[in-house]
Amino acid sequence: ANLRARGYKNDEWIYEIASHITKPDVAFFFDVPVPVAVGRVRRRPEEKNRYIDMGLQYALRDEYIEICNKNGGVLINTEESEDESFAKVLSAVNKAVSEKKTLEKLRLLSEKRTVRREDRLKTDLFLSTSKIKENFGVEITPREELTLTTAGDICDLIFRKEE
Repeated sequence: ANLRARGYKNDEWIYEIASHITKPDVAFFFDVPVPVAVGRVRRRPEEKNRYIDMGLQYALRDEYIEICNKNGGVLINTEESEDESFAKVLSAVNKAVSEKKTLEKLRLLSEKRTVRREDRLKTDLFLSTSKIKENFGVEITPREELTLTTAGDICDLIFRKEE
């Protein structure tokens, strides 16, 4: 984000390096509005008169939000209460854990080496809705059944039913 905010948007080496970094199961971005962040810095006696490039700060915030949104990150508004922020973090962690467990169970059922969210239930994993109902012990309504086409759909359904 820092390099992109400074204008290095077309430098492919950045993306080449980033492509080798392991992607986390869940990533959080705690969004602090620029004026609030600058105010916090200015309250520190040793930082009171420090130069802050405001244009860069706004560009950084925009880049981090874009990265968060493009990569399925969880954006936490720090102007909300601690309890609200904690509830969002906890929910996202619980969802990530549920998804990991669900994908592993689908992998075992399908006997595939790996299962990803985008894998199609019938054509990639050769799994029927009845097999999923049976092995996950979950009720699936006819309406829900119509929406279940990928492993990710199953992950989302299981998580909703766990809540």
